[in-house]
Amino acid sequence: MPRPLFLFIASIMYTIPAVMILWSAFQYFAVTGEQKFSYDFSRESPFISNLWPPEHVSSFFFQEDDAVKNIIKDPVSFSVTLTRPTFQKIELRLKYRKNPEIPLKIGLQKGDRSWDFFFKEFSPNEILTEDGWNIGVVRYDIFPEYITEDNRLSFILSSPYLSEKNEIITLSSLEVSLKKIPLTPKEIIKKIFGILKTQLPGL
Repeated sequence: MPRPLFLFIASIMYTIPAVMILWSAFQYFAVTGEQKFSYDFSRESPFISNLWPPEHVSSFFFQEDDAVKNIIKDPVSFSVTLTRPTFQKIELRLKYRKNPEIPLKIGLQKGDRSWDFFFKEFSPNEILTEDGWNIGVVRYDIFPEYITEDNRLSFILSSPYLSEKNEIITLSSLEVSLKKIPLTPKEIIKKIFGILKTQLPGL
């Protein structure tokens, strides 16, 4: 094989894995200071757990073009996996439909073994209407004691007396945004070199 062609193929063989590794690292370390996940209830997410317990929610089905689940009994819980322990804030955006007279609140569990939750309601000034759907937004500061031993934040969705009033809440999607202080250019370069040396030892 001609040497120029060999060098070209070798460079491609190194470049493609390096780009993939760097892109994964970019997402994993959240170098911009923000990491986003979304969950549409039709498939499992590696970062947002399924709603639990299963007997409190329906199986997913399609309503118009949306994959949805119904909350049929109070309460339901879910968790968000933190890829880094340095995240300081979390924002959750829930797309849902419900009877306006039925309350809906969300609670962040205060620790792995705690039954204490920091509840917030989807207040009117944080709800937007989009094609008949409500977009509820809540924000929390993340404290170390809120993070479980397996690096998760646990949440609960609560609507008291839901089944007693023969009501349901239809959920379409959940979006999560995690925020922290962005990495400095020096920190980014250091992490890149560390990853490349580990994954591509021939460099």
